[in-house]
Amino acid sequence: MEKTDRRTIKTCRALTDAMWDLLNEKKFDNISVRDITEAADINRSTFYLHYEDKYDLMDQMIKDLLAKFNDPKPAGTTPFQEMTINHYQNSVTNIDQNYRRFKILFCHPDIFDFQAWLADAYFSKSRLPHDFPDDKRIDYEFEVNYFTAAIAGTMRWWVLNDRPIPADRMAEKLYGIHQQLFFS
Repeated sequence: MEKTDRRTIKTCRALTDAMWDLLNEKKFDNISVRDITEAADINRSTFYLHYEDKYDLMDQMIKDLLAKFNDPKPAGTTPFQEMTINHYQNSVTNIDQNYRRFKILFCHPDIFDFQAWLADAYFSKSRLPHDFPDDKRIDYEFEVNYFTAAIAGTMRWWVLNDRPIPADRMAEKLYGIHQQLFFS
């Protein structure tokens, strides 16, 4: 197991915290590496020891944030049937615990497309057989796009409206809608 130097952890945390703060103030395109390093009180050369550029930093920040989502636990035969209340609770709790960061991301759709990420996650987990008929594949793609647009839009609404429903109730509501859509 590789141990990361505490100074490296502290430096990377300072850079990511600075980037989150800057994103709260201005558009990603208007943020420079110089802005990030000044806000983090880190030398530019130190920045480049850890990241190629601001895009690499942002990519890593998003990956770290999304790594906190658990995979749905298998319960059925399709990704939709695999979704459980525990998955919804984990997802909503993750967004709730990282509320500020998700709010920033939802305010910057040019940086991060939550719906596209969800769709990619479902498509990558689907493992459709190679001989899957075209009409069934189209039906499946339609359902995934509809479902992810609904979930992403609802999560975006919840975050941008300062979480008007408690997280546990939000998870229950999402799961209930999921059940009605796919199991009625």
